[in-house]
Amino acid sequence: FRLDGEVRLPVDAWRDLDRASSIQDVVDLMDSHHVRKAIWVTEFGGYDPGDERCQALACLRTVGVMMAQRVEGALYYELYDYPHDAHPATLNLLRGGDLHRTLGFVAYQDMIAALTGATCDPDAAAVEAPEGTEFRCFERPGETIVLLWSNRADTTTARIRWDARVRHVTCTSWDPARQAMREVSQSDDPARSRTTTLHPLEFLVIVARSAQ
Repeated sequence: FRLDGEVRLPVDAWRDLDRASSIQDVVDLMDSHHVRKAIWVTEFGGYDPGDERCQALACLRTVGVMMAQRVEGALYYELYDYPHDAHPATLNLLRGGDLHRTLGFVAYQDMIAALTGATCDPDAAAVEAPEGTEFRCFERPGETIVLLWSNRADTTTARIRWDARVRHVTCTSWDPARQAMREVSQSDDPARSRTTTLHPLEFLVIVARSAQ
């Protein structure tokens, strides 16, 4: 994968990150002991803000994978480089010195807004996506949320069909090859289904509000 003429992490590395973010082994262990407690991930992250685009993609993917596995809270480490810290700000989402919000910070905000109060429901929407793409579906009262992302090196398409009629859709696209990486589009009274283009490594946060 190339961005601005520079070689970034290869596509296979992003697939590996998706797998590394999974806590399914923990969920399976809890299920084997009939434990249905809430799961909180109290530290995740440590992504280098020296490359904010990669940091943002890593944050989006990690939260998307974990929150679909009974996780109720995920806390980034380290959110803020406190002024008294002796070490340089190498792992943070927010710089204390000038209050610079990295792209990773904005991505984290997007996921908090999209998934707070939501429950993972694989049947909340029907998604037809080709090999090399990932998706997770969530629901909360009056809304269906679809997270859709690409692990492909080429552009592809996916089709989403909502189970209920929707009156408004907000789509937040994170495309690392676009100059403005984050782009938001909105549509009122959309069709019951939509075909979405996915560029290499693009991540979409799609929130559909029910018409009822």
